[in-house]
Amino acid sequence: MKRTIRHCIAALLLLGAVCCSRRPLGQFYEPISERNIFDLTHITHDTLGGTQQFDIDKDGNLYYAAIMLPSMSYVTITKLPPRPDGFSTEIFGSMDLYYCGHPTGMSIEDADDGTYVWIGDYAEKRAPRSYWGAQAIARVKFEDGKALYPEDPSIEWFFTDHFGDVNVSLDKEHDLLGISAHNLSRGDYSRSIRVYRLSEAMALPLDTIVLNTHRRGGDGAPEAEEHELTPSILAHDLRKLTPLADFGTTNKGKTWRDVCYYAWQGFEVYGERILFIEGGSGRDPYCGKAALTVFDYEGNVLSRRFVRLPEDRDALDRFEIARDGKAEIESVKVRNGRLYLGFHSGNARKEEGVVTSVFQFDLPKECIY
Repeated sequence: MKRTIRHCIAALLLLGAVCCSRRPLGQFYEPISERNIFDLTHITHDTLGGTQQFDIDKDGNLYYAAIMLPSMSYVTITKLPPRPDGFSTEIFGSMDLYYCGHPTGMSIEDADDGTYVWIGDYAEKRAPRSYWGAQAIARVKFEDGKALYPEDPSIEWFFTDHFGDVNVSLDKEHDLLGISAHNLSRGDYSRSIRVYRLSEAMALPLDTIVLNTHRRGGDGAPEAEEHELTPSILAHDLRKLTPLADFGTTNKGKTWRDVCYYAWQGFEVYGERILFIEGGSGRDPYCGKAALTVFDYEGNVLSRRFVRLPEDRDALDRFEIARDGKAEIESVKVRNGRLYLGFHSGNARKEEGVVTSVFQFDLPKECIY
């Protein structure tokens, strides 16, 4: 027992599996190394509120979605090459999207005419420097230097229903569009997951949809005065389609083995599987702990894995990730047959700053195929 405890503390990254189906998954252990570091991005300026999501394009470039200080009213999408050594300052461009809110879902689409960002938009101001509750999904062409309000006519909209906190996951390989939504009136469910055929969604005609009345602006936002608005959008109305999957997850669990025990941090649709990531934030005692759940389209839990970044301070300091051993998981992706997990950590280097890191692993074949 003592040897096992020492072994766990010495590791930087442990993926132990507790299976909620009939198949035992065993344990997956891999300490941090050059093999599984995909990116370490050091940021030392004081305008970054927190990197929330990432994705990878067909050429291997990274796209990070970060909330920006001081107003927390817009998200910056930054394109950069992966840098496992963490010291390059090269970026390929960035753009700002106003009033996206707190993105816990973002996907990149490689299209014939360029790269597109899919992200929730039209969020509401719930308090000073606090935007939540995105009402629709925006498809935005990535263009370096652009700054767009949600009213920009170049944005293509997708609407799922009058839910709150809608987020998106794209699996173009399997022609899938995943939508998650929070704040539902749906029995004991706290979050809904729906999956559609991407090609069918994009072929829908555009309809005028009136969104919920909400407030935005002021407190350092791009618009100086806070005001109320009831916007209308031209959108592909997903309510016209029959989802391939449509299920909800229950409220907060009692132990880490239960879905929604930790804060929800994103999801990923991949083939016939849905990956659901949770983790503690930098301000709670669960920071550095996370769980990855795999569902089928019926909402059955196929597996649940405990993801931990223990306080291996030597390794954390050596790779300049976090001196205090705390990192918040931010997003999960499956690309080219690999599993990617993103983390955001503060207090990273000798000077004040943050690190956004992405780790890569072999795709668990017993869970996802």
